[in-house]
Amino acid sequence: MNQAMEIRIETPKHGGNVDPLRIRISGTVFPGANTGAPRRLVAALGDAVVGETCLFTTRSSGDGGLAFDLLGMADAVFGRDDLAIEFRLELADGTRVDGPRVPVKFRAFDHRRQDFGHILLPRHTDVLHREHIYASGPPTAEPSPECVRLLHRYLGPAPQRVLDIGCGIGAYASPITEAGHTWHGVEVVPDHARVLESCGLPHTLTSGERLPFGDGEWDCAVAIEVLEHAADPDAFLAEAARVAPRLLVSVPNIEVLPYLHRWQVVPWHLLEADHKNFFTRWSLAAALRKHFARAEVLTYGEMHLRTPEGDPLHLHLFAIAEQ
Repeated sequence: MNQAMEIRIETPKHGGNVDPLRIRISGTVFPGANTGAPRRLVAALGDAVVGETCLFTTRSSGDGGLAFDLLGMADAVFGRDDLAIEFRLELADGTRVDGPRVPVKFRAFDHRRQDFGHILLPRHTDVLHREHIYASGPPTAEPSPECVRLLHRYLGPAPQRVLDIGCGIGAYASPITEAGHTWHGVEVVPDHARVLESCGLPHTLTSGERLPFGDGEWDCAVAIEVLEHAADPDAFLAEAARVAPRLLVSVPNIEVLPYLHRWQVVPWHLLEADHKNFFTRWSLAAALRKHFARAEVLTYGEMHLRTPEGDPLHLHLFAIAEQ
């Protein structure tokens, strides 16, 4: 054993609190006068290797030290406070130098139990792609009662010819027809159109931005949670204005984000990966007023959370636009 070589561990500190999943280790090797060059540094808990490195860099201090950093991991040690990380250095000539033992306290909480915790397992070596992290849910089969009340209120007296743009699987067909209006759905997703067909709901499957209807053919158009998905929202609204003099729109309300941040809430739906457009009441009204003479915006969908001052927060914007 070569005692002329010194290994100094800077992190973790003696008795330090350590996350077993992210054991950050750094230090310096000071070679002896007549020793071989370091080849590999190993950190271990008994016989279990928690990390190793073969990278050593010359310190800028000019003291001859060789710095190292590595990120280790240990399993089945959560909550243990009776263990010490042991270090050993293997030299280029095959010599092994034993380094210090650093007692540490391992944290008890295992973050692998959380959402996405599987990505903290070393056996998962596949590169994750967008579809592994984000997913859009299926189209809603049940209408929002609050949205239905707003539709009934602002559609006007029956009968109205109503075009439901981006209708999904027809969640709002029944409440609109039950109020005495004529409903027709428009979809771009073939699977949704097949469901509409099986339910006997009148619909048109289209693949382009231009709606296959004449100017002013409908009394009112509705777009419930659709505009945030549109690749070109301005073109979408222009087409809606062409085929109907009135438009009722519902979109997620991005204005609640600063309020949710105060509660450390993760707004999954508001920031869904398939959402291309994010609206405040002002941006939605401005977009609508490019194509309609008047647009007013309301909110609905009260959350269970309130502001710290007790004011309600609403997840959706509802706009009424008229030519």
